[in-house]
Amino acid sequence: MLIGYSGNLFPYYFLFIKIGKLLGFKTIFYIKGGFTETKYNSFPNRIQNCYKKELKYADIALYEGEEGAKLSAKIRPETKSFWLPNYVEKDFECTHYHTKPQDTIKLLYFGRIHRDKNVIMIVDVLDHLIVNNNYSLTIVGSGETEYERLLDNRIAESPNAEKVERIPRIPHEKLKELLETHHFFVFPSVEKQEGHSNSLNEAMSYGLVPIVSDNNFLPSIVGNDRLVLHEMSAGAYAEVIEDVVKSGDYEQLSRQMFERVRSKFVQSIIEQKLKEIID
Repeated sequence: MLIGYSGNLFPYYFLFIKIGKLLGFKTIFYIKGGFTETKYNSFPNRIQNCYKKELKYADIALYEGEEGAKLSAKIRPETKSFWLPNYVEKDFECTHYHTKPQDTIKLLYFGRIHRDKNVIMIVDVLDHLIVNNNYSLTIVGSGETEYERLLDNRIAESPNAEKVERIPRIPHEKLKELLETHHFFVFPSVEKQEGHSNSLNEAMSYGLVPIVSDNNFLPSIVGNDRLVLHEMSAGAYAEVIEDVVKSGDYEQLSRQMFERVRSKFVQSIIEQKLKEIID
């Protein structure tokens, strides 16, 4: 089994798959990350040709997102193609819906602190919202040192700095407590290899309403176009959040996200799906 990310390494993946076939092994090619038709079309011809050869020689093609499996079936229907998303692990799984606090609206980001995750913009989102309502923001995680410094400076400069809680990486048990009390997961990621985000999975499993970019698989994970932004601006993100709050649709959307993860992206379901693929 060969596991890799899409892109310039395709020629090497093809070489390994071909060697495996020459040695008499069955081969499984698993592409992690955000492999979509748009990304495939952006590759040079030599990379596209390598991908086609990989599909020809691999016995099974696995993908992190459904979009990759559909592309594979379109290019080479003869190759068995499946998608196997990330999932919420059993010890983190939320088994019952948590009603959120009513006295304030809490935004949350947790995960890698990196410029491609666009975390600083989330502080801008808060500044747009705080003018009219009682909002707060919690940012959890660590990562790129220089970007963390820029983020901390941006928080200090915000007129609403007292409404921002900045927490380093924390144990899962502490993260569960935060997820039970927060309302929105703000995720304006522009990371090129953004696949099936574990943070997004876990936030939705606790009923947080995600407000996400249209990057790679994020729209198909969320499954609700109202919560997907095609414009990368703090004002646009704030507008969607305010619309959800003022319309009275919050709890309906929150329960929808909780049920979506419970029915599609938990460990027991993905284990069964993998067993069916292996069979």
